[in-house]
Amino acid sequence: MNAKMGILLTAVCLMTTAIFAQEKLQIAGPGQILANPDYYQGKVVALHGVIDKVSLEHRTFTIIDLKGASAASTNERSVIVTNEGGSQPALPKTGQEAVVIGQIGS
Repeated sequence: MNAKMGILLTAVCLMTTAIFAQEKLQIAGPGQILANPDYYQGKVVALHGVIDKVSLEHRTFTIIDLKGASAASTNERSVIVTNEGGSQPALPKTGQEAVVIGQIGS
């Protein structure tokens, strides 16, 4: 299966909810999550990387590792982020560094 489609992070819109106050967040890059997806499955993480592609229609974007962002290759392994909440936050722009907090799913 394509690594880009193998992992999905569901973005959480309100970062100040009770779940975050009670849970210590792990900070991970896309490479870490893709290297060990079973470990992160169902956990809330702070995903740190660079925005690679944005789909306004599907309210999704992909994040690649910071070190991969400077490479010329367009075949970087990435994590797809989707907003499944009721609100519609502004989507980031391609090339921006970002930290997204959400739950890892498949």
